Amino acid sequence: MEQKKLFQIKFKSFVRLCVSIAFPFGFVFGALTLIMAFLGGNVYSNIIFVQLTGVPAGLANLIVGPIILAFIGLVIGVLSYLPFKFYLKIRKGIIIVGEWEEKISSQSTQGKGAISSDSSQ
Repeated sequence: MEQKKLFQIKFKSFVRLCVSIAFPFGFVFGALTLIMAFLGGNVYSNIIFVQLTGVPAGLANLIVGPIILAFIGLVIGVLSYLPFKFYLKIRKGIIIVGEWEEKISSQSTQGKGAISSDSSQ
């Protein structure tokens, strides 16, 4: 794993990250409600004008949950982008750890200082 320090992030990338985090939460929520429905728990789902209970509600939550939470992640990403940029400016960046694939583009980002790499471990 490699450490990088994040100083800036583009709006599109930040929103994509927020949606990518929220979508699996919706899947986990839907899977848990489906398991609860199979175990006989009281599971309810209200989708527009349709009210479901039991296993059909669990299946509906499994399908609709990720979509709804991805939309919520989109809204949160849009609303929290400027505060996050301000936070990065105050903290002078944050260190993130992960595996990275270097993408070569036609525009050189050298000199902008968006991300610095620290692979000494």
